[in-house]
Amino acid sequence: MRIRSLWSLVIVGLLGACGESTEPTLDQARDQVSAGKAALPVFACHISGFYVEPKGVNAKGQIVGSVSFDPDFFGFLCDNRRGVTTDLGTLGGTATGANGINASGQVVGWGVTQDDQFHAFFWDNGVMTDLGTLPGDDHSVATAINDRGQVVGESGTPPGDIPSTSRAVLWQNGALVDLGTLPGMTWSAAYGINARSQVVGASGAEGTGHAVLWDDGRIIALATLGGPESLASGINAAGQIVGSAQTSTGEWHAVVWQRGRVTDLGAGRAHAINNAGVIVGASEGSAVYWRDGQKNVLAQADPDSPANFVATAISSSGVVVGEANYETNSNAEVWTIR
Repeated sequence: MRIRSLWSLVIVGLLGACGESTEPTLDQARDQVSAGKAALPVFACHISGFYVEPKGVNAKGQIVGSVSFDPDFFGFLCDNRRGVTTDLGTLGGTATGANGINASGQVVGWGVTQDDQFHAFFWDNGVMTDLGTLPGDDHSVATAINDRGQVVGESGTPPGDIPSTSRAVLWQNGALVDLGTLPGMTWSAAYGINARSQVVGASGAEGTGHAVLWDDGRIIALATLGGPESLASGINAAGQIVGSAQTSTGEWHAVVWQRGRVTDLGAGRAHAINNAGVIVGASEGSAVYWRDGQKNVLAQADPDSPANFVATAISSSGVVVGEANYETNSNAEVWTIR
């Protein structure tokens, strides 16, 4: 097993400035060596701001996310192999954020419009398209896209409104489809979609949420760990679903659902899964991945440092993106799992 830290986006304050990496601690180096091989971070794209948040990655090494400049955000596309960064542009407002990318380099996310509404966008080869909202809504967000160009997310009232009235939605062939909610529930949101058009997310009422799968026109509640809340965040081509669920004591655990059963991966949260079944997420402040049920550390939390780490996405080729979070900023990190 080899884990290499490939890339780091360092926050240094001004767009276009370049930062310098810090060497891993002795313990971090030992962790990497024990996994097979240690390497220092290699900068490919230089992006700076207060918070850099990578959200998606594909097998070509294209990485998408957002970077903040108080109070604004902009979405970026980084070609990690060439070290080229692209500003994705806007929908007429001052902020955007990218959430997902497919194998063709098509990007989805959210953008502020000229009249200060949040709308989902689809970006392809330099052109950003406003995906709109369900009738009567004034905000939408696109969270994921599959290789067929199908996009999922949510449409509803402005973010943060309580009670939430958002609905999970699917954009395809120029149409916007309301995926619905669980019976008796008031909201839903979609977070992942696979090549078979299976969609995962959550549905709930005020203050609660339950992990769900939308498959062939049906909405299916996924098994829990005995606690009141859960959510599904990713699904691969084989239909394996990952996410997080509360136990009966209220602790959040990473989980994987397959063949109608839920498997507890231990304390933490699972954010994404690739077609090889490798799961990435966070546990006890460390960025981790699970393979065949075994947890492995990508970046170890340091008790003497305020930093904690999270892995947010993984490509089919094993490229993982995530964050190093500090009290006042965050850096982006990239690893490769072999």
